[in-house]
Amino acid sequence: MKMIETRKLLIAISIGLMFTGCNTSGQKTEQSNCEPNKVPVDTVINKLIQADLFNITDLKYLDSAKQDLIDSYVKYDYFGGYTYPDSLRYVDFRFYNIDSEELFEIGGLTEYLDLVKPTFERLEIKFDYKNERSIDNDNYWKHTIEINGKEYVAFEGIMESHDLWDKAYLNFIEMLNDQLRLQTSEEQFYPIRSANDGMMVMLTKKQFEIVKKYYPNDNDHPKSIDNWINQNK
Repeated sequence: MKMIETRKLLIAISIGLMFTGCNTSGQKTEQSNCEPNKVPVDTVINKLIQADLFNITDLKYLDSAKQDLIDSYVKYDYFGGYTYPDSLRYVDFRFYNIDSEELFEIGGLTEYLDLVKPTFERLEIKFDYKNERSIDNDNYWKHTIEINGKEYVAFEGIMESHDLWDKAYLNFIEMLNDQLRLQTSEEQFYPIRSANDGMMVMLTKKQFEIVKKYYPNDNDHPKSIDNWINQNK
C-alpha cells in the first residue's frame, strides 16, 4: 500500500480511535477499561507541559495542540497528537503514523527516514543516512542502511515470515532510538500500533511515565518495546 493511498484510510482510522478509550483487542489489563480512574485534566496536562512535551511543537499551532490534548483526555482517555490541517503530519513533531507494510517495501525505509528527519533537526541532532542496500538470496532478504556512518539492519529473514512487517517496524524504532542514545538525547521512540495503521511517538522517560500513569494501558497508547512485543505475540 503506497503512502498516498494510505492517507484516507489512516485519517478514518485516527478519527475512529479518538472515539475509543477501550482496549482494541478486547482484552482488559490492570489499567485497561473504558472508564479508568481519572484525575483532573489540569493535573495531567500540566505535568506533561512541565515535562516539555511541546518543546519542539510548531509554535503557530501550540495552543491548538494543547487544547486537543485536553479534549482528548477529557472525552476519550486518549493520548494523541494534533495534525496540520488536511495532513497526517503532527504539529508536535513527536507522533508519526507508520504503515508497516509500506515501511517494509523497497523505498519505504528512506521515505520514513525523510519523514522523521525534521524531528531530529528540531532537537539539533545529526541525522544523515545513505547506502541503503538489499540482498535477496533464495527468498532470504537482508535490508540495511547507514545512519551517521553506522550500519543498521532494517530487515533480515525469510520473506514468508508472518511477522515481517512487525520486525521492520520494531527495527525502524530501534535504529532511531540507537541514534538518539548515541547522541545523548533523553528522547526515545515508543511503539503504539503496527500494521497498516501503525503509530509511534517520541517521549522522554519522564513523559512516558506520566502517560503510563494517567492513560489506559491498551493498544492505542505507547509502550516500551519489550512490553509491546509481549502484548503482540
